Amino acid sequence: MGRTNGYWPKHPKKDLQALLLRFHRLKWRIEFRSGGNYYKVKCGCPGRHYRNIHKSPSGANYALDVRKWLDRTERECLAARREEAAHEEQAQS
Repeated sequence: MGRTNGYWPKHPKKDLQALLLRFHRLKWRIEFRSGGNYYKVKCGCPGRHYRNIHKSPSGANYALDVRKWLDRTERECLAARREEAAHEEQAQS
């Protein structure tokens, strides 16, 4: 496996590599252990979301399912960040 724009080994499937790049652009941490069968992506929001991305997924809709999960989770993270900022603003006043 070669390396790409990120700090993780390139995913063998192009659509899942594109999703890993999207996770990276959204400031998610991507972990891959040598000899492992999956990547672990972790969010930095207060909800502490994470998901495993398999190297050889079994379903034809796997990438679509991951993309939909990411869209839902990002909305939750955005709401959590806004709520946290409002609490901090209230505490300062």
